[in-house]
Amino acid sequence: MGRSVLIMQRSISNLCIKCYAILVVGVNVQEKAIARSDYKCKSCRSVVDREAHYRSRVGTPEAKAKELARQLKWKKDNPGYVCHINNIRYVNKKQRMPSWADPKAIRKIYEDCAALNEKHGPRSYHVDHIIPLQGKTVSGLHVENNLQILKASDNLAKSNNYVQQ
Repeated sequence: MGRSVLIMQRSISNLCIKCYAILVVGVNVQEKAIARSDYKCKSCRSVVDREAHYRSRVGTPEAKAKELARQLKWKKDNPGYVCHINNIRYVNKKQRMPSWADPKAIRKIYEDCAALNEKHGPRSYHVDHIIPLQGKTVSGLHVENNLQILKASDNLAKSNNYVQQ
């Protein structure tokens, strides 16, 4: 179908100017959009709005630098939460966190470790899995009862082994 035919059809039935879908008020377009001659279906309007929002937020180099600075400041101000989120991503990848685990208790352990690291220096303490998630002889779960805070040197010496005490 040629563009001239589509233009002629636009006068008969309203078409989306992006995807040429037939616009039906209440189905894929609002009546006020037609009234202001904004002939875009809901999905095309959503794409246009999302792109405009992105450009206004991080489209320019100055905006990108400002957004990066904001993200870095947030990460610096929330080290326990950042560590907690990173470990959740890791654990979910390994599929070792059961649905009954208490994420608030786990997060508290990571925040306590972050507080110790702030007091004694960066990376001086680690959150360790008592029974490793992927041990050679036994595998544990990512739950609050299987976590402990260890000095970094002790955790690195323990490696991926299960040490009974």
